[in-house]
Amino acid sequence: MSDSDQTKYNVVGTTKLTNANADYLTANQEIGQDYNYYDSFYLNQAKPDVADYYKYNFSEELDAGIKRSEADTNANADPFDEQYYTDKYAAPTKEFDLAEKALGLAEEFNTRGDAFQLVVLIGSIGLAFGAFAAILPDGRKLRLLSPS
Repeated sequence: MSDSDQTKYNVVGTTKLTNANADYLTANQEIGQDYNYYDSFYLNQAKPDVADYYKYNFSEELDAGIKRSEADTNANADPFDEQYYTDKYAAPTKEFDLAEKALGLAEEFNTRGDAFQLVVLIGSIGLAFGAFAAILPDGRKLRLLSPS
């Protein structure tokens, strides 16, 4: 049963890890797109209709970053702050955490399965020696181990 559970959690963990990697790459592309939109917005301040087009395409995380930077007393506050990146990478981080938990469970079941296999191996060897001793002629020292 442990080997079966190990396989199940290994598959779940690998699936979560694959999804997390895909989400991470998606977040990277969205960040690049936000940078492009923000640069175009900034460069087109003299043309409000063009600037508004780029502003409309900002991600929610960038909008929140802009609000944080506008509220900051520092004139050079950056909308691409640490909170922006934390928010953008929240989904992949959650998937990575779930993958780590599933793979941890798989390892626990693997350890249980290995322990059981060791007990079975030792028991099998003991039974083999007992069976061998049972067929030895009387008087042999090893014969003392077998029930008579």
